[in-house]
Amino acid sequence: MNRGISRKELIANWWKVEGKIELVTGLMVFIILGIFWGNLLVEGILGIAIGVWCLSKIYFRREQWAFLSLAALWTFYQGIHALLGYMKV
Repeated sequence: MNRGISRKELIANWWKVEGKIELVTGLMVFIILGIFWGNLLVEGILGIAIGVWCLSKIYFRREQWAFLSLAALWTFYQGIHALLGYMKV
């Protein structure tokens, strides 16, 4: 029989590895942004890193590939824009 996975099981499976990695990574990004607020170099590097993270999430969330691709493109753009702003100074 093909039994669907309940929401509780889905969350438990997500939390095993993927959820813990996302939580730690998110906290690190917010701490780094808080410390270096206004530094275009750090904001650019984090923007590019978040873009790569969005692209890697497509492996886990294949049904959300379009949204994650748009998010990756937007954060890449923001990161490149911040880096170019940093190099002008």
